[in-house]
Amino acid sequence: MGFGEKHWHEWCSFFSALPEIERTRYQVNWPEPEDWGGFYQFIQTGEPPPWYVERQRRIAAAARAPEENEVEIRDTDRVAWMLQTYLKKPKTVARLWDYGCSDHLYSDPQGNTWCLCVPVEGQLPYLYKYEGVLIGEDNLEVKRPIS
Repeated sequence: MGFGEKHWHEWCSFFSALPEIERTRYQVNWPEPEDWGGFYQFIQTGEPPPWYVERQRRIAAAARAPEENEVEIRDTDRVAWMLQTYLKKPKTVARLWDYGCSDHLYSDPQGNTWCLCVPVEGQLPYLYKYEGVLIGEDNLEVKRPIS
């Protein structure tokens, strides 16, 4: 989950342990932001919030493997589907020869290498097929396909 995982688990334990009247008071004092609708219900019942259900529906609808001539995927739902389902993180540690990117490399079932590009603020992440040279931890070229 990342750096906030410990805090998340501690907060969930704290919130769940509150008596019902205290949980209600907490929710009144700290209402969920508009785009977090259903958050408290999720914590209390495990029922996914409406925004999450809708996002999962959009991701499922975007499920489509890239065509051979596709080199860039910018649709955010399709990027999410590819990262969650289609692409695999290779065990081989490698980086791009011309960019230095290493922790955002993925392989598809056909052996192609994809890179997740996380641009500057205000732009959305996207995937692009990388066909350049890959460099390993030993600074030597990595043979393809990487796995």
